[in-house]
Amino acid sequence: MDKRNGSRTRTSMPGQATESRDSMLRQVIAGLEELPNDASFTQIKAVLDLAALRTVPDPIRRRALEVFGGEEKAGEWLTTRITVLGGQTPIDLLTRAEGEDVLKVLGRIEHGVFS
Repeated sequence: MDKRNGSRTRTSMPGQATESRDSMLRQVIAGLEELPNDASFTQIKAVLDLAALRTVPDPIRRRALEVFGGEEKAGEWLTTRITVLGGQTPIDLLTRAEGEDVLKVLGRIEHGVFS
């Protein structure tokens, strides 16, 4: 527990601290509140994808941004089931500290290998 602000910090990869869950949830809620009342599924998913991108360790976030060229596509990829990851999403693997597999797939995509 962080004694300065009373929030808990979780680790998604060994030694890699990420935002506290409370802070992340506040950001997601703020993003959703900015949407119009008749927001589409696509608009809502875009907010959630961006939140997912912000929770991953910096090396993976930077690599995903490098490969996909922007937050929208990188966040969408993180929450999409990938065949070479056994039908799991990259974010699912990252919550189990399997970041190396995610980095390998990003390298394959960058080099034009269907993944």
